[in-house]
This record gives sequence, C-alpha cells and structure tokens, in this order.
Amino acid sequence: MSRPNLFLVGAPKCGTSALHGFLAQHPDVWMSEPKEPHFFCTDVDAPFAIRDPERYEGLFAGARARVVGESSATYLISKVAAHRIRERYPEARIIAIVRNPLEMLPSLHSQKRVNGTEPYATFEAAWAAEARRRRGLEPALGAFPFYEDAARYSEQLERFFTAFPREQLHVIVFDDFKRDLPGVWERVLAFLELAPFTPNFKVVNRNKRIRSRALHKVLQPDSALHRLPKPLSTVLYKGLDRLNSAHERRAPLPPELQQELRARFEPEVARLSALLGRDLSHWLA
Repeated sequence: MSRPNLFLVGAPKCGTSALHGFLAQHPDVWMSEPKEPHFFCTDVDAPFAIRDPERYEGLFAGARARVVGESSATYLISKVAAHRIRERYPEARIIAIVRNPLEMLPSLHSQKRVNGTEPYATFEAAWAAEARRRRGLEPALGAFPFYEDAARYSEQLERFFTAFPREQLHVIVFDDFKRDLPGVWERVLAFLELAPFTPNFKVVNRNKRIRSRALHKVLQPDSALHRLPKPLSTVLYKGLDRLNSAHERRAPLPPELQQELRARFEPEVARLSALLGRDLSHWLA
C-alpha cells in the first residue's frame, strides 16, 4: 500500500488548496481526495475529520506516484500534528504557506461565515468578540476558534522545525505566491525533486458569501444531506454549495482596526522574520 510522503500543512487561506490542485496535475504526484482528511490534528475540531487509521491509509491505496500527499490546513495550528506525522512518516516532506495576518484573518472570517462557524457578519465584530470568547462568555467555533492563534505562525512552524530536519521543510510566503507563482512552483518542484511541469494555474477559493442561510443549513455536516450514500451526497453537496455561493471582493478593513492589528502582530512578524531569515516588516507598513 502507498504511504503519504508529502503534507501541505497550512496556514488557512494561504493558498494550500491552490497548491494542492497544481500538484495533483503533475504526472508524478498523487494528492488525496478528500483534500483535507485532518487525521493528525486530534486536538482540533475539524469538520469531516478522518480518525480511523485504516480509513486514512485507505485514502492512498490507489496511489501510483513518486510523491503522495494530502493537504490539511489544520496541521499547522495543531499542537500535536507535527509530532504525530513525524512518528508515522519520518521521511515525509512538509510544505507550509504563511500570509500577512492583515490579509489572512479577514479571509478566514469569510470562510468561517461560509462554514457556519462565525455568527458575526463583519470581521471587525468577530475580532471584538475574541476576548469574550477566550473567557468562555461566547462560543468559539470551528477548527480555528480564535483568530489571533491562527496567525501565530512562528510558534506553529517551530513545532515542525523541531519535529523534522530542516531539509524536509519548505516554507512559502504568500506574497511570492501572488507576485511570482511560476517561480514559487519551480522551487516547489525542486524541493520535491520532481521533473519540470506546467500546471493550469487557475484561481481557487476566491472570497465568497452565502446567498441563503436556509440552504446553508442543509449543507452543514450534521444535516440529513450527509447521511445520504456517497457519491450522491458529495455530488449534491458540491452542486448546492456552488448554487449558494456568490464571489465578491472583500471590503477593506477600517483604518483604526488595521492599526490595531499592526500593533498586535508586530512582535509576531519580527519572530517570523527571524525564523525564516527574511524581513517581513512590510506586512505592517
């Protein structure tokens, strides 16, 4: 049976889905379906997580490729995933992507709204509720219950740097993803020792909002839809999700909130810059 030897570990809303799709097109790569099994993050409340080892390994039973991978954006925030992956697959290679928190967090808020794990319609309101949620005064839902924690990249990466030899890790800065995607792709191929190949660089996971709350409830994990036999439930889910999604540009954050976020994440950006050996201070400009 084939074993996974590549893990795309997040962070969320940083291009993991796009990179998964690009890699899946390569003739020497096999990427899992579902994309995010969430198997190793047992400390994270991830939707549709696969916890059974036999079922997890069964995802890769049909793989016939040099590189076999999966992409769970929850692994980076998990406190146990790095160690668990290392314990089971010590030769695995890890790819992480980090993004300016001032861009990533509003994008994560939009995704949580779509997922039904964020009741506040605006990121400003959700950010203001963060302290109340930490005190247990309001529910903190989903795989990424606290926004600030999701952007603590330095401590998240440190767990992987501790668990794996540095040569088995590759960190991408999302700025490069936007500015020079072909160059990022070439470096990924070199890291994975894969032959040159040009995929279809299509845009995935654009910002979206839901059209109907009622239809959105039908799509939730605990609804009757997901009790239907597969692949019928999968086909219905994807079709209804497309029908209920509207893509749109995200409104800019208010200047005062931008300033608050810059001050909050200034120490984190400094730590991450030192860890990666790259100046990321422009994120706070």
